[in-house]
This record gives sequence, structure tokens and C-alpha cells, in this order.
Amino acid sequence: MSDTVLAVAALLSHQQAADLMSARHMCTPSPAAILDASPPTVHEIVSGPSWL
Repeated sequence: MSDTVLAVAALLSHQQAADLMSARHMCTPSPAAILDASPPTVHEIVSGPSWL
């Protein structure tokens, strides 16, 4: 393969990894947010998810 093709492939791979890291950061709550969250009430557990 040409050097140009290899360089473009390396850049795309790096960008894809950066995009995945960014998406993971956006979707994963911080440890502090998890620790600060209150547990669900019995009513919330019995009634199920609110989006249904």
C-alpha cells in the first residue's frame, strides 16, 4: 500500500477511537454522580420504568 493510504487509514482509525471515547464519556455517569444518586423508592421499583 502507498504511504498516503496508510496515513489516511491511521488518521481515520485515530479519529474513530477518539469518537468512541467521547461517546463513552457522554453516556457514562461520573462516579460522583453514581454515589450521589438516591436509590429508587419501592413505588418506583414496583411500577417499573417511567418511559413505558
